[in-house]
Order: sequence, then structure tokens, then C-alpha cells
Amino acid sequence: MKITEGRIGNWVLVPTNTELKIPSYPKKIKGITKFGEFDFTEPEYPKKFIEPALHCAGVPLIEQVLFKAGLKQIAVTSHDADFGSRDHVKYYNLFDEYILLRVYDRIHLLFDADYEMYEIRELEYIHELQNIYHDLTKNELKIEL
Repeated sequence: MKITEGRIGNWVLVPTNTELKIPSYPKKIKGITKFGEFDFTEPEYPKKFIEPALHCAGVPLIEQVLFKAGLKQIAVTSHDADFGSRDHVKYYNLFDEYILLRVYDRIHLLFDADYEMYEIRELEYIHELQNIYHDLTKNELKIEL
């Protein structure tokens, strides 16, 4: 993961094994050092927990995370045919005109301009959703894993 992808408050995967460095455990970034590292140190624990950003990875964005973020499923029927069977298409209200579309296991950010929907981009990781939400609203998207 690049250091520029992470912000304080983002969820990322960190390695649990100091030798293998395979990102596998979700942690929230508490700080960013000037050396390209994410600081995961909890205030109640005296031991520092710092990991180079390159050893971290994104936490996959799945539908359960949308529920944990408090997003509500909404009914949008006029565009279902564009994406396949209704059973595999769900919409979630992000805020205002911004909608998340889940088609099978892929999540897309859409802009709803009255009678037309425009795809902005596909989202693969929780930190991408957190960053876009912050960029658009200047607020943090609260997610607890």
C-alpha cells in the first residue's frame, strides 16, 4: 500500500507475523510518521505499534461493511436492467446524490443526477470508501470492525 492512500482513521490490514509480513489483521491508522509508516499505537497501551505502509494492504469492501457504516439500502428500480438480475443488484444511500451500487460482490460509487446515474468509480477497499466520503462531506465515515 502507498503511504498516500492512507489517512488517520482508515482501516487497513497489517501483518501479524513479523517475519512473513503478510497483511492479515484489520487495524485503524492512528497516525502517520514522516518515514512512510502507519502508527497503530493505542493510547491505553504503552508499546508503540508502527508498520511501514508498504507492509499494509486495503481491507476488502464487502456488503457487511456497508451495514456497519450505517448505510441504508434504498429502492432504485429504473436502472436495475442495466446491471443484471434484481437479486444481485442493491443500492445504498451514501449521502445526497451519491449512491453505492452492489452488483454481485463489486461495489461502485454512483452519482444520481435525477434521471441519469453516472458511475464515478469502483471501490475495492474500505479506506477508499472512507477517503471518498471524507473528501465529499468533510466528515469521517464511522465504521467499527
